[in-house]
Amino acid sequence: MSTIKKPLPRPKQQRCEICQRNFSLLLQQHQCKRCKRAVCFDCGKFKAIIVDYDLKTQHRCCIICKEEQLAIQDIITKEQLSFNKNSLITNQWLRYSLDNVREQDLIDEYYTILGQSKNNLPASAAEELKSIQVILNQIRNQYNYSMKEFDYYLTKDLMDNMSAIFLQSVLQCLLFKNPNIQINQNLVQMTYFLLYFHSSPLVFHFINCFREEISLGRFLDQNDQIKEYEIDFLLEIGKKNYLIEPTDLLYFRKYLERHAEKMLSNTFFNFVNVQCLIFIYDHVLKFRDYFELEKIATLIGSLYLNEFKQKGLDDEYFTNQIIKNTKPSILKEYLSKEDRIRLNDKRQTYSKSEDLFLLQFQHKMDNQNETKQILYLLDDCLLKKQPLNNHHKQLISQLNQKQQQIINDLLKLNYNKAKEQDESQLYHKIETHSNSSTQIKFDKSELVD
Repeated sequence: MSTIKKPLPRPKQQRCEICQRNFSLLLQQHQCKRCKRAVCFDCGKFKAIIVDYDLKTQHRCCIICKEEQLAIQDIITKEQLSFNKNSLITNQWLRYSLDNVREQDLIDEYYTILGQSKNNLPASAAEELKSIQVILNQIRNQYNYSMKEFDYYLTKDLMDNMSAIFLQSVLQCLLFKNPNIQINQNLVQMTYFLLYFHSSPLVFHFINCFREEISLGRFLDQNDQIKEYEIDFLLEIGKKNYLIEPTDLLYFRKYLERHAEKMLSNTFFNFVNVQCLIFIYDHVLKFRDYFELEKIATLIGSLYLNEFKQKGLDDEYFTNQIIKNTKPSILKEYLSKEDRIRLNDKRQTYSKSEDLFLLQFQHKMDNQNETKQILYLLDDCLLKKQPLNNHHKQLISQLNQKQQQIINDLLKLNYNKAKEQDESQLYHKIETHSNSSTQIKFDKSELVD
């Protein structure tokens, strides 16, 4: 990486990609060596070390990339990041994911599993682990300029292959506990990304949170494909976005068919910069809601639909537009509660039948969750005989009318049964007490005689 890479031919642009001023003899075109933007002298006046280009000499860097470089350095310093070590971000994420579990318990559990897996790992799993280094090399070669820089500063002091060894340990535990999992690029990529912020035991914990509670399991475990009805669902979300005109829905669907699967399956790797990735992981883990990822996918489609209409078949151009122009503030504004309220006033509903379809589809997607809720209520309230609390009432309110009626009838039946048992026990006590009193009177009468 210390040698200068041969730059690609610089395409002639009409205007600066930052300030939009037209190039001329007096305003010459330059190139940012980090993001490859065509810039004027004022917008590209900075000099910086460009990772993956030249680590010895500073080269031209645009104002946006300079800000991103400072932001990455700030994140590393402020959050105390170090590869395979817990950071300040770890403490924040633990508050989202821990449920009466101590951090030390997670660490002890991880090393127990790791010790068990060393001698008991199936041969097929051991063979899969051998592919990790190859997959990791492919991932790092595909990194965009933002991720390459982030990865360099966090791994430059590690010995050769140490990052792959840490990664392999986590995946070894995962394969040992889940024999049906297949090692694939999505799983390796997410696990490696988490190691930038956390130690191996905590990465093992968080990767299971994403697998089990954020509906990413099918992409991480089986490398599944996005379904046609999911495209339909994302299209329905897009219809309610005021940024998308009804006449552009055909282009929007083509965008979803071409890019949505890759965005959702690998959580926007190589589509956005490091700052946006951290925000996305933080936000999704905080709310435990996979729907947040789907909303981001539709947002990106609405923001860059004109670029897709112009060069929809040029994936490199389209993804470059996304990474160059998407900022965490854009995602934060869109996903915030206040902004959703504001946007809801502007969004149009195209027809009642489409609203009905969306509700029916959401109901279909929630069937599995409803079944889990019903089983939980039956177990907690009927079998364990726990008193009905606000959490139980909230779960019941989320069920449909028929399910609510069945649950309420069972609870009422259980309550009446318990009441009858209490009354029976009370009657038995009274009868026993009455018999005892009679016996005492009888004894006293014998004593008098």
